[in-house]
Amino acid sequence: MSGEIGDGRQLGVSNPSTSVSLPLLTVSADDLYQVPFDLNNYRRRIDAGVEEQRRQREIIEGLQDKVLKCRLKSAEPGILSLVPFSQIHFASTSKSIGFDRNVSLSSPGLHILESNSPPFLYNRLIQKGYDDEQEDLHNFGERLRNEQLRNLFLEEMVESLRHQVEATLGSNEVLSGDVVHLSECLQRETFARREDAQLVADRTMKQKIFLETFYQRLHELWIEFCALKRKVTDARNDIGFDLETQKSEFLRLRKTLEILVGQTKSDQSRHEKTSKAHEEAMEDIVRKYEELVRKNIEIELEKDKLARESNKLESSLSRTNEEKEGLENVLQRIHRLPEVKSMLDKRTRSDSPDVREGSSPSLRNASVLADVRSAFKFQTSEAESYKRKYEQARYKQTELLSQTSQLETDLREAYSQQNAEKSAHQDT
Repeated sequence: MSGEIGDGRQLGVSNPSTSVSLPLLTVSADDLYQVPFDLNNYRRRIDAGVEEQRRQREIIEGLQDKVLKCRLKSAEPGILSLVPFSQIHFASTSKSIGFDRNVSLSSPGLHILESNSPPFLYNRLIQKGYDDEQEDLHNFGERLRNEQLRNLFLEEMVESLRHQVEATLGSNEVLSGDVVHLSECLQRETFARREDAQLVADRTMKQKIFLETFYQRLHELWIEFCALKRKVTDARNDIGFDLETQKSEFLRLRKTLEILVGQTKSDQSRHEKTSKAHEEAMEDIVRKYEELVRKNIEIELEKDKLARESNKLESSLSRTNEEKEGLENVLQRIHRLPEVKSMLDKRTRSDSPDVREGSSPSLRNASVLADVRSAFKFQTSEAESYKRKYEQARYKQTELLSQTSQLETDLREAYSQQNAEKSAHQDT
């Protein structure tokens, strides 16, 4: 805010609340070194604000004195000549000059002129004095109005300056509180920085010890690395020699393998030929095996049939033998009879027994005996024929079994030979 003083000078007043900007409170470790400089800036700004307030107070006091002087100086020429000094009063509150409205504008000089002058001169003097008074009053009123306006302007300026001073004092208090707070923060941060510095020193010492140990270990590892490098070089030379040896061996094996591949191809072609022969032989063997199985089935069927017949023949033979033994026993008992014995003695060879009706009992017995003998002979011959058939069947069965075993042996030999050839082909 700026105002014009009576002599035309400009008075500039700055608002401390707007001109002073508080920086942000930074208490981080990165801005810790900036805090003392900020505190010094705050102190300088506070001192500058106090000095500015002192100057403003001096300016206000000088303005008030100057206003009073100007009022007195402007009022002395006209008011003191026309108005008694006792009728002039000043306001104590507003410091403005006031006048009574009932002030008489008559003066002793006017009364003297009125009593001692001729009428026309008196009238001229009165008219001239009245005109002069009117002009003086008009000038005085103009000056008074100007002075009142100037007074009001100065009062407003003083009030504004007072408010600015109060705001500046409040800002100074806030800045003082900020300075105290920043000082406390600075102390805390200084203590924290000391602790951090101690921790950093401890950490640095630990890192130093660790680095010494690490460098020692690194030196040992370097020595081991050099030893391993020498070993690797020796191993590389040995491996190179071994590789050369293996290369020559590989070339030799390659030639051998080429020879074996050629032989394998020839063997494979030969094996294909032999495999065809083996396949034909296998087909022949399978065909023979099927024929053998068929014959085996027929032999089994015939064997079962012969077994049944042999069982039947054995049962009939045993039964015939039993009958034979029974007949022999009967014949022996018949021969022991005395009649038959005497009759046999008298019989001649030409006589043949004839059984007729009305013949004697001895003749009938002889005919029965002849019939028994003939039946016995027939059964004996039939049993012998059955026995011969049984022996033939047994021989035929034995022959078929021998053929079957021979075919199975040939089949096993063919399978074993084929498997051996396959394994030999796979190995090659």
